[in-house]
Amino acid sequence: MLIVDDEPSLAELAEAFVRADGYEVLLAHDGRTALELVSLRLPQAVLLDVGLPDMSGMDVCRLIKSNDASKHIPVIMLSAASNPLVESNALAVGAFAFVAKPYEPAVLIRILRRALGAEQAG
Repeated sequence: MLIVDDEPSLAELAEAFVRADGYEVLLAHDGRTALELVSLRLPQAVLLDVGLPDMSGMDVCRLIKSNDASKHIPVIMLSAASNPLVESNALAVGAFAFVAKPYEPAVLIRILRRALGAEQAG
């Protein structure tokens, strides 16, 4: 599992929820590092913040989904900007789901499990 958020405290909080559910976690705080980790480690899934310092999360998702080696990885986009346009853009670039911040940990884990179940079934 790769968690990408430029706010270290938010990344660590998500990491705690995901680890508690039994997943191994990698952390990245910018888009370029995220893409390197995806390329090197091919994580089960990516929790990806829309707003990153070096490139947009939308661009990161688009690049993950355009690569044959990583296009199967479910990407769950996270953003404090919870409006229909941001959500529809996230889905348009290939995100499995969009979750508005702040989120309930149980909701995030449920979506993550659904994403991984969908990948395992497909």
